[in-house]
Amino acid sequence: MPSYFGYLRVSKDRQDVESQKLGLLEYANRHGFAPMTLIAETVSRDTNWKGRELGALLDRAGRGDVVCTPEFTRLAATPGQVFTFLEAAAAKGVVLHITKTGTIMDGSMQSQLLAAAFSMAS
Repeated sequence: MPSYFGYLRVSKDRQDVESQKLGLLEYANRHGFAPMTLIAETVSRDTNWKGRELGALLDRAGRGDVVCTPEFTRLAATPGQVFTFLEAAAAKGVVLHITKTGTIMDGSMQSQLLAAAFSMAS
């Protein structure tokens, strides 16, 4: 049975994750992703994902687990940094859902092509 995680991030103290949270939870409910553990943090996207709560989340997740986040930009600042996260998640067999676009990074040919595009953009 997979575990479900939601990852929310804002960059500044004046921002709040509540606007991201509603859309993410609606997506999770539509897909039956329950119960979901939510991880929220206030940190610059320039901070390497490995040193953030996102890194700890990926360490905790296992094969078949699902991580949902509203946008790729919640993960990292540059396409290259996003690619390194996608690569690490794929190596563990973790499925990533980008809730605003319905993009699923699951190791399929489509997700591999998208990940390759990220690597070329960096």
